[in-house]
Amino acid sequence: MSAPLREPMILLADENVPASVVNYLRERGHRVTLYTELFALVTPDPVIAHLGGQQGLTVVTWNFSDFKGKTADLPEAESIGRIIMRCPEPRAIERLDVCLPSIEFEYASAKATEPFRFHVEVGEHYFKVMK
Repeated sequence: MSAPLREPMILLADENVPASVVNYLRERGHRVTLYTELFALVTPDPVIAHLGGQQGLTVVTWNFSDFKGKTADLPEAESIGRIIMRCPEPRAIERLDVCLPSIEFEYASAKATEPFRFHVEVGEHYFKVMK
């Protein structure tokens, strides 16, 4: 039996996302753009988050402090997507192996709404959907 077809996630990897995570996500069929392909090296994280949302990109980052605002804190009409990694980088692939089906489900559910609002956290021992 083959896996059900799903729409790939459209992601923007922040500067602190290791190549191993980018490759892992790409190998699973997701489209991952590196932030350096779109922004200058000194672009502030809030600008990356805002412009990424405007372009329909979900930001993947380890930089919790600059992306920590809940989607509910943003203007209601603003699209936003975030995958906040809060686990140690060496455990990222292991944690994504466990959490990716849930991340994909939540992403697909959020894509069905306007505006798109998607914010999840992947911790060392937890997975959380932020509303």
